[in-house]
Amino acid sequence: MQPLSDEAPLALFESVHNETAVASGDLTLAVRTWGDPARSPVVLVHGYPDDSSVWQQVAPLLARKHYVIAYDVRGAGLSGAPKRTADYHLAKLTDDFIAVIDALCPGRAVHLIAHDWGSIQGWEFVTDPRLAGRIASYTSCSGPCLDHVGFWLRERVLHPTPASLARLGGQLVRSWYVYLFHLPFIPELGWRLWLGRAWPGLLRRVEKTAAAPRATQADDG
Repeated sequence: MQPLSDEAPLALFESVHNETAVASGDLTLAVRTWGDPARSPVVLVHGYPDDSSVWQQVAPLLARKHYVIAYDVRGAGLSGAPKRTADYHLAKLTDDFIAVIDALCPGRAVHLIAHDWGSIQGWEFVTDPRLAGRIASYTSCSGPCLDHVGFWLRERVLHPTPASLARLGGQLVRSWYVYLFHLPFIPELGWRLWLGRAWPGLLRRVEKTAAAPRATQADDG
């Protein structure tokens, strides 16, 4: 693909991207790229229950200045989906990120941008010794570091005040879905039977966010 100029129209950026596959162990990851590989790389990591298409309006804008890489995390989109829960631990997800940047921009530092569950992964990436010197910057969108969450919870339990306990209670209520996801079988079954198909409509009603249905959506929960 020929590099595009900074002045290229947005519609052209939206229509031009490459698709490839990267091996992470015995798993295959689906990857999309935009822009000139000679430019500084930006890696986009999506959240749950999305795939890399969630970046489709952001990536073309970034590609005016950067080489943009977005991949479907394991279990989502066109990437492989292991059956064992243990295969989704943060260490495995970090292995995937390393595989992607080693394949597409070996030896180079990347700018990391991540959202939601992707952000939680990103905090793990930036603290992994294997990635020392490989992450030039990290932009986290709506996803905490789990260590920070643990510290925040301990502080409110060990040094309680009425205000801090109220904030703790409010956060626990807002995080109801986290507890639901830890139940056996029910989250997966509910997603496949109903929630997966209904998800775009729920986003429009609850979050006021337009989201088109995806071909793999019912399988990504």
